Amino acid sequence: MPQFDTMTFFNQVFWLILIVFNFYLVVVRFMLPSLAFSLKSRIKHLKITVDSR
Repeated sequence: MPQFDTMTFFNQVFWLILIVFNFYLVVVRFMLPSLAFSLKSRIKHLKITVDSR
């Protein structure tokens, strides 16, 4: 089976780790701060709306 070929196995593992690590960095660096900001502003807006009633 080609997936168990030792000549390509370590190369595939290397690229898998590299891609997953890069994806993790993109998520942590760019997506999570904007998501956290929108959630905080939503909670703040909801508290203001509830308090004004």
